[in-house]
Amino acid sequence: MRFLFFVVAVSSLFSAGARAQTAKSAAILAGAETRIASKTLQATLFADGQLILGDERGNHSTKIGVAGARSASLRFVHVEKQDFIHLRFGRTQAALLLQDKDGGFSVEEIARENTGAEGDGERSIEWNFDSNGLMRYQTSPSLDRCDGENKLLPERFDFSARQFRRVALPVPLGGTRLRPSASVPPDRPPLFHMVAASTAAGDEGRADRIAAPRELEDSDLDTTWQSGPLVGQWVTARTPAKRPLRLLRIVPGPTPPRELIILSGNGDRYRVTFFPSEKPLLFSLPEKAAACVSFVVAETAAEPAQTSLAEIAIFSDADYIPLANLAIELATGDNSWAKAPLIAGGKPAAQAIIALWPRSNDEQKLRLGDALSSISAPDITSELASALATAPEKARPALLQALERRGDAAIAAALQVAADETLLVENRAAAIDLSGKLLEHSKHQDANIDGLSGSAGRGPVELRAATLRALKQISHGAQYRQQLELAITKLSAHSLTTDARRALADLCLAIAAYSGPQLLEAAWARARDDGDFDLRFALLRALGDSKHNFEPVFSEVIAHDPDEVLRWVATEAAHDETTLLNAARDRDPRTRRAAVQKLATLNSDGSERELRQALKSDRWPMVRSEAAAALGHRCLNASTGAKAHIATALAEVFRYGRGSESVQLASIESYSHCSQNSEPIEQALLLESAPLSLRELATALLARRSTGSPALLSTARRLLAAPTQDESWWRLVASCVRALGHTQNRSDAVLEVLSSALDCPVSAVIRVAALDAVAELCPDGASAAFKRGSAAIGARRCPK
Repeated sequence: MRFLFFVVAVSSLFSAGARAQTAKSAAILAGAETRIASKTLQATLFADGQLILGDERGNHSTKIGVAGARSASLRFVHVEKQDFIHLRFGRTQAALLLQDKDGGFSVEEIARENTGAEGDGERSIEWNFDSNGLMRYQTSPSLDRCDGENKLLPERFDFSARQFRRVALPVPLGGTRLRPSASVPPDRPPLFHMVAASTAAGDEGRADRIAAPRELEDSDLDTTWQSGPLVGQWVTARTPAKRPLRLLRIVPGPTPPRELIILSGNGDRYRVTFFPSEKPLLFSLPEKAAACVSFVVAETAAEPAQTSLAEIAIFSDADYIPLANLAIELATGDNSWAKAPLIAGGKPAAQAIIALWPRSNDEQKLRLGDALSSISAPDITSELASALATAPEKARPALLQALERRGDAAIAAALQVAADETLLVENRAAAIDLSGKLLEHSKHQDANIDGLSGSAGRGPVELRAATLRALKQISHGAQYRQQLELAITKLSAHSLTTDARRALADLCLAIAAYSGPQLLEAAWARARDDGDFDLRFALLRALGDSKHNFEPVFSEVIAHDPDEVLRWVATEAAHDETTLLNAARDRDPRTRRAAVQKLATLNSDGSERELRQALKSDRWPMVRSEAAAALGHRCLNASTGAKAHIATALAEVFRYGRGSESVQLASIESYSHCSQNSEPIEQALLLESAPLSLRELATALLARRSTGSPALLSTARRLLAAPTQDESWWRLVASCVRALGHTQNRSDAVLEVLSSALDCPVSAVIRVAALDAVAELCPDGASAAFKRGSAAIGARRCPK
C-alpha cells in the first residue's frame, strides 16, 4: 500500500472574513475537538479547503491549503508526544503532523488513504486514530468470530518509519479448560463446517481474498491452516441449526499452537492446551446449544511462523442421530437442519431416505427428494431412480437433474423406470425424456438404443410422444437408421395426440438427410390418410430436404390438397417445371408467389412466359412484384433477344405510373438490368402522376448512366423554377441534385442548376444535396460555391 508523504503548501487564498474560534471549541466546518496538549490553539477549515491555525488570542498565524479537504471533519490527536490533525473528507482520511515553525505552525501529511467499502463491498478499510496510535484494519461481510469481532489484518502506524506494520489481534481472556476425552466420534462428517478465518495463505493482505479454511475439514493431514507468527488469528465454524455441542476433535499440524481459546456462539469460552502428539486430540464439550464455534490462537508454537492445525471437527448431538431417524426428522417436521447431515451421509443416507419413501406423502417426498438429489455420492443411481418412479410432480425436476449428472450410469435405470407399467404415465414419460438427453452424448448408445426404440409403439400416447422426443435426441446418428425406422413404423399417427404427431414429424425431418425413400413415403401415406395438418406440414418439409425425388407427392398436393399452406410448402419443395407451372396458377397467392420464385431459377421459354403473364395479370401485388424481380434475375444470363422481350414487359408496368407502387419499383429496378435504353426511366422521372418513390429511384438509376443527365437537368431546372413548401418536392429536387453529382457531368448547364440549388431559400435539404454534388464533381471554382454553404465542408471535401 502506498501513501502520500508531503508538506502541504501555504495558500494565498485566505478569506479575510474568517472568524477565529475559541481554543476550547476549536471549531471546524464539520466538528472538532479541544486544544492540543499544553498549547492553546484554534482551527478553522473552510469549504475551499483552507485550514487556518491561530493562537489563543485569535491571531491567524498559519494559512494552509489541504488538497481535497472540503466539507471535512477535523480532530486534534496527541500521541507519542506529538500533535496531529486527523482529517476526514468523503471516503478519505489523512493524518497531519502539527509542528511549531517560526512563531507559526506547519503541517506535514504523513498518511492518506481511501477508507470504507471497496468494489462490490467484499472488503472495507477503516482507521482508528486516538491517543493509543493510528490503527488500520479491514472487514469483510462474511468473516467474523462468534463473539462478533470482525477486525481483520490489523496494522499499527509506525510514526518514525512512516508506514503501517502488522500487529496481533486481541486475544480473549479466561475460559474453562477442556480435558482430553476417550469418547468415540461419529463415523460421518459433522454438521459444523468451516466458514471463515482471519488469515489465509495467499491472501496478500486483503480481506476479500481470505477463503474459508476448508483444509481443516478435508481429511487430508498434509493440508494445514497456518496462523502465522502473530497471536489472535482465528477460524470459525457454523452449523445450520443451534444444537447441543458434544465433542471436539483436533488433529495438530506439524507445529500446533500452544494454546487455543474456543468461543461458543452461546457466550461460553473454553481453553485447550496442546501437548506433543501426532494423534487426534478429543475433548468433551458441555452439552449447550450453539450454532457457531470459533478457535483463537492464544499462544503460538515454538516456531511462531509455522504455527499450524491440520483438522478440526465439532460434533453436536445431531451428528449422533442415526441416518434413518434424520430422514424421519426431515420428512415429518420443520427440521431443515437434518438435510445437511443426510447430504453428507452418502449412500447410507440415500438408502435411509428410500426406506422411508413409500410411507411418505407428497410434501414429505418433496423434502426428502431435495436432500436425496443433493447427495454427491456416485453410487446412488438406483436410489434416485427408485425415488423418481413414484415422485410427485414438484419433486421430479431435482431428481431428474441428479440422475442427468450421473451420465451413462443413469440410462439403464431411467429405461427401467420407463418400462414399469405399474407406474404413473407422467413419471415414465419423464424417465424416457431423461434417457433421450443422456443418449444424445452417451458413449454407450448401442447398448440402449434398442430398448428405447423397441418401446416406441407401446403404452399410452404420452409415452409414445416422449419416446419420439428421446429418439430425436439421437437422430443425427445415421448408424441408428434401422432402429429409428423401426420405431417410426410402429407409431400410428391415428392414435397419437397433436404433440406426439409433431414429435413424429420432427423425427422424420431429423433423419430425412440419410433415411431411405421408403420410410418417408410410408410416413407420408399415413399422414395423408390421417389428415393431421402438423404432421403433413413437417413431413412435406422433410420430403423437400431429402436427397430423394418426391416430385409426384408435391405435384399431387399442389393439384388436389385443399389446404393452401400445404400447397405453398409443396411448391417451395418442388423443382419440376410442370409442377411449378401448375402452382403458378394456384388460387392461393402465397403458392403463386413461391412458384414465381422457383421459376426464376429455370432457364426455359415456358417459365419466362409464365413470369411475364404473372407480371401482367396477377391480382396480387406481391406476386407481380416477385415476378418483376424474377424477370430481372433472368436478364443476368438471358440472350439479347430475351432481354429485349423482358425489358418491354417491365417498361409497360412503370412508364405510365399505373398499378401498385411496389410493383412499379420492382419493375423499374429489374428493367435497369435488362436494357441500356434510358428513355422509359426518364419518362418515369418526368411523369408527375408517378409515385414519389418511383421518381426518386429513377434519379438514382439515371445517375449510373452517362445518358441520364438531360432528364435530371430538365426535372431539376423545372422544379427549382417553381419552389414550394411541399416535402415531397424537396425530396425529389434533392434526389435530382445528388444524382447530377454522380453523373460526373461538369457542363455549364449542370453547374448552373447546382448554383441555383445552393441558393435555394426554402429547403436546407436541397442546399446540403447541392454541396454534396459539388463536392462529388469538384469543378473549378467549387470553393466559391461552397462559400454559400459550408466553407469548412467544402475545404475538406473539395479543396479547389
